[in-house]
Amino acid sequence: MVLTNASGRNAMTGRMFLDLERIVQELGAWPAGKLVIVSGANGQFCSGGDLRIMKRLCDPHSGYTMHRFMSDLLRKFRRLPQLSLAKVEGWAIGGGAELTCTCDLRAFHVNSRFGYVQSKVSGWSFSVLWFAGASGNGRGKERLRPLVGYFLTIRPRPFRQAPPTIGVTPGWGTALDFFRIVGRARATEMLAMGTVLKGAELAGKGRGLANLVYSSEAEFEEYVNKLLVNNVTLLRSIKKLALVHDLNDNNININNIYNNNNNINNNNNVENMDLEGKKSFLDREVFCEN
Repeated sequence: MVLTNASGRNAMTGRMFLDLERIVQELGAWPAGKLVIVSGANGQFCSGGDLRIMKRLCDPHSGYTMHRFMSDLLRKFRRLPQLSLAKVEGWAIGGGAELTCTCDLRAFHVNSRFGYVQSKVSGWSFSVLWFAGASGNGRGKERLRPLVGYFLTIRPRPFRQAPPTIGVTPGWGTALDFFRIVGRARATEMLAMGTVLKGAELAGKGRGLANLVYSSEAEFEEYVNKLLVNNVTLLRSIKKLALVHDLNDNNININNIYNNNNNINNNNNVENMDLEGKKSFLDREVFCEN
């Protein structure tokens, strides 16, 4: 699966979101599949969401729906029966970092860049500072009630005043995956600082992130061949074990994993976007322009 958007380091456009949903559905019905490799075109991985599309989704409902859509979609991708491998060249930042962490395995080119840079967002953001309303607490202080809990400001201010610098937490639902991959302390530091690591640093500072740091295509192909030498039944069984490892964090019923892998996506403990809201979001002309 190759991400392609030459105008913005493979930033995801509205059309690419819809294509990704379709591809995930097709992969779920691929009985002979062993491995899904996610890469980017033109020597880049992905720089997140395309700003042209994101700026159009500036109302609270669209922002929340976007979060739910991508969170559910990446959750389904992570629970595909095949192993998944992110092949990272160039930049993987913001949403690109989230896509990377959604994969089971990650291979970074030595000159690549990786980072959850959402905390470095400046000015009024298209995905931050949406509030259901402001109310007093009876002691002369204004209290803001967030519409969605994953948004963050540097310090409390009245709703009518925009702070000059703000930050957001990851909005596509992979923050817990990131904590699980690199550990609590390291993930907290990288999210708070918006740290960007070079591929050459990932084996050390990014402990757990890099299964492979490669400098040539031959090295990458050798790694892939070591995976593919196994039969499909074995690899899918290993994938199920990986999903069992996620039980404590995601509260997935173990029977769903071993009896019917596809049932994971319908687990009652996972909040799914309502169908009407999803359809309304996907049918928006503004979303599908790109």
